[in-house]
Amino acid sequence: MRLKTVLAGILAGFGLHFSLMRLAYDSLPAEFISSWQAPIWQGILSTQQMNFIVYGFAALSLIIGGWLAAAWNKTRRLGDALAAGAGAGLIAGALGFSFVGGPWAGLMAQGEIYLSLSQKISEKDAYQLILNGVSKTASQTPLMFWKFIIPAVLLGILGGFLCALETRKEWENAPRLKSGWLYRLPAYTLTFSGLFSFVVMFVVMDSLQESATKTLFEKMLTAPDLPPQVMLFIASLTAIPLFVLPFFISLVWLIKSGKENRRNWVFSVLWTIFLGALVYYLSNNIFQYILNLLTLLDLKSFLGIWFATFLLLGIIYLITRTPNNEKRRFSGADWLGFTLTQGILGGTQLMSGTVSFALSLVLITVTNMATLLGTPTDTIPSPPAQQVRELFNVHQTATFAVIGGMTFIALLMGLITVFLRAITGANRSPAPTPIKAKPYTQWDDDWDDF
Repeated sequence: MRLKTVLAGILAGFGLHFSLMRLAYDSLPAEFISSWQAPIWQGILSTQQMNFIVYGFAALSLIIGGWLAAAWNKTRRLGDALAAGAGAGLIAGALGFSFVGGPWAGLMAQGEIYLSLSQKISEKDAYQLILNGVSKTASQTPLMFWKFIIPAVLLGILGGFLCALETRKEWENAPRLKSGWLYRLPAYTLTFSGLFSFVVMFVVMDSLQESATKTLFEKMLTAPDLPPQVMLFIASLTAIPLFVLPFFISLVWLIKSGKENRRNWVFSVLWTIFLGALVYYLSNNIFQYILNLLTLLDLKSFLGIWFATFLLLGIIYLITRTPNNEKRRFSGADWLGFTLTQGILGGTQLMSGTVSFALSLVLITVTNMATLLGTPTDTIPSPPAQQVRELFNVHQTATFAVIGGMTFIALLMGLITVFLRAITGANRSPAPTPIKAKPYTQWDDDWDDF
């Protein structure tokens, strides 16, 4: 992704963060914690009016981000403008979820715990409350992720489209933006980071699902809205696409480039086999679990998923077109754009898969578990208001750390790619095509005299 696209997405992410924190941090905790300071607009604006202002400002930020991405990249074709807007929206949505959406989902899912801290409840009710909190967090976190990502991408595309209207007379004739292998590298690196995030999620959620199911039957509790038996399934609906989508995009690129270089057809087969073997090696239960997911679907849902898959593959095929004038030398800005793309999106893969979910459980459920169960403890938990502040602060600190770590890993993977391309000769520029001399004619002499 180009640096200008990433920067436009970061700016839109700032707007998203500023606006949505008004709902997630300023007003939501007041519904569960009596000591939380009331928002400054209370008594001036109604809840509906405030929601309209907040979501309107967030949407405007995303549209402007998409417009800036298309304008800064000087796009002259509709496809380039839409791609730039979508990229900026994706970056903004990823940042918005990691900084705001994660703790927001955890607080919404476990707010009942704070309402019950001042009450004396039985041990069974306490376990029921804990089970409900775990279950709701497992469903709210991936749901919140898609609530951020999908509207952000669509509004970013709208912004790119509005920018493209200025050059609509040039859509068919203008050259496409230059591309290059570095701009496609995130599809490969995000496949690896997404796979790692999925495996970590699988290990954590599998053990948690087993523990929650055991507690459900041993304590004879009432099944929550999301039964513990399907917690792993719900989390997989986010974790699986986050490594399958970049894998399909990279695979389509390999297959399409096979028209010019047949070795890439071989690489596409090896890439598929390698990824499948890696998944099987890391956790051979994953394949069986994915197959078991199909048993939860009826025929109509099964056919619908296949239809959506083929539709998605068709869209991927269309958006993976590359121009003939590819860049072979990349500037520092190009490399910075690549590392930031991998850092932000790869960090969001980890945050949405495990980190955000785990932090919400630890900072709310685990912290207050002794109080709910009436178990004596040597440590006194901090007040609820302080816990909420820590929830948002720790989420934001973890986001910076994960994105920073992923950015550094991206740089290493980029250097490894350069080394591999160097030893295989892929970095060499093609030999210039010799210019054939035109046959001599008297007409040439006439022009020379002229």
